[in-house]
Amino acid sequence: MHKHFSILLLITFFVFTSGCSESGLKTYPVSGTITYQGQPLAGATIGFSPKTPGEGDGGYARTDDKGFYQLQTSQGKANAGTTPGEYYVTVVKIEMVGTGTFFTDESGNRYENEKPVSAIPEKYATAEGGFSATVKKEKNVLNYDLD
Repeated sequence: MHKHFSILLLITFFVFTSGCSESGLKTYPVSGTITYQGQPLAGATIGFSPKTPGEGDGGYARTDDKGFYQLQTSQGKANAGTTPGEYYVTVVKIEMVGTGTFFTDESGNRYENEKPVSAIPEKYATAEGGFSATVKKEKNVLNYDLD
């Protein structure tokens, strides 16, 4: 179920940022570190969406164990960053937690049902509650500290 929820989040992100073709776009590297309550935020997804639809190209990345990310284009070009411009920045981290209910499979194995839960305040998953970024025509290092 966790895999399906992550895929749904990525599909939603691509729909939101679609409309830009990667061919011919000049991108610039975007990287940084995300912390939550002063600690590196591992396994989070960061997304960049143009503030003005059609102006710029979105991007996304997943943080490593140290909270470090390197943005790739919305079309998946690794570590390519994105085009210069103004962006909404969202951060999502979903964890699967037990529900206290159980099921038994056909082999008789008992498992706890799980549901996806945001591991950080959900406000960071929206343009209104997330962050803003200005990507420049240079190497961009953008760090975010979530409280």
